[in-house]
Amino acid sequence: MCSPETESLRSVLIAKIISRNSHYLLIIMGLSLTTILELWIAIMVAFAFGFWLGRLMARWKLIKGPMTGKESMIGKVGVIVRNQKSYTEARVDSQLWRVRSVKTDSLNPGTEVRITDIEGNNLIVEPIHHVGSSEGEIITGSPEKSP
Repeated sequence: MCSPETESLRSVLIAKIISRNSHYLLIIMGLSLTTILELWIAIMVAFAFGFWLGRLMARWKLIKGPMTGKESMIGKVGVIVRNQKSYTEARVDSQLWRVRSVKTDSLNPGTEVRITDIEGNNLIVEPIHHVGSSEGEIITGSPEKSP
């Protein structure tokens, strides 16, 4: 058995070693320098893998885009299905939405529109003009053959 003075001196000596060089703590615990090096390498590899995985997940989120909310609707394409005097409806992702257009007053059924904004429960849309169409007329299918 050690005397109380020796125990106290030993505690102070261990505390000084730990405060100056933390790797001595592991040596005191009975680990060799080789084991310490292996642990250090394993920890660094784990941090590097975590960093890489985090960047991969962030990139996937940016590529995929938002899944919910206002931002997920902006840019989607729909088709006008009903145009009444008081409201206009479009089908977007198999759902009916009330829409209005800032650029044009009338949106005829069958017109393709792109969502530009959302105000409350109304989608703000603009008609899609296809190349080769005139006055916003939608070209669909093959041209009719004249006899």
